[in-house]
Amino acid sequence: MSSGYGLNGGPSRCFPFWQEMLACYVVNSSSEDTAGRKKCAPALEDYYECLHHKKEVGDRPELTRGECDS
Repeated sequence: MSSGYGLNGGPSRCFPFWQEMLACYVVNSSSEDTAGRKKCAPALEDYYECLHHKKEVGDRPELTRGECDS
């Protein structure tokens, strides 16, 4: 994952999100002022969602036992 290469040798599925987040940090932060990092919160959130799928899983309705049996 850290290399940016996926299982099949191409870029990993989250690598574009990582590049976007890193570019945001480079542009908006400096060693003296870290307040610009707050501007990167949406990019960081997108990257974490790509990695962990927390929102996607939370948005799915729970299946009941009866729905699966039909």
